[in-house]
Amino acid sequence: MTASEKPPTPGPWDPPAPRELPAMREALADSLRNPFQVQALVYNLANQRGTVPARSRDLPAEAARLLAQERTRLAGAELFYVTEDMTRLALAAAETLPVHNLHPEDIPAQTGFVVFAEPIGACLPETLPDTPADVAGVVSIVAASWGPLGGDPGMWITLWSASDRAAEIPLLMKYRNLSRT
Repeated sequence: MTASEKPPTPGPWDPPAPRELPAMREALADSLRNPFQVQALVYNLANQRGTVPARSRDLPAEAARLLAQERTRLAGAELFYVTEDMTRLALAAAETLPVHNLHPEDIPAQTGFVVFAEPIGACLPETLPDTPADVAGVVSIVAASWGPLGGDPGMWITLWSASDRAAEIPLLMKYRNLSRT
């Protein structure tokens, strides 16, 4: 992105109430058991999409391992909620903060899940070459989870986006030429 380009604008986000975070965390962890998640991660690993290189040639096993680690991180995550005002303050402060390397003492818990009452950011993800315009678009970052890398040094951070399943599923079904049955 050049200096004259503005970052993508986050889309609408209807945040959960703080009391709903345990159920949200459980639903996210459960969603990682979906075979579609394994297929999507296998595709991403095979095509080197993202920042995670495959450790083995058995991509389905590698995807299953990574998803199991994420489920474990979510299951043990301490929960945090950031209000609208604090999210706005964080975004304003981020404009003037210097680049910073994250250290273990910078995070509030070894394993955590934080939800922002407003999107904390957005990205324009890399799409497949034949992705129709009505499927591609800006993705709002509304939550993050973090924790150990599963035996490796360092920390894993996952950024979570808002999703509108009622709108997205029909588009993906149309794009993938799938029927409701």
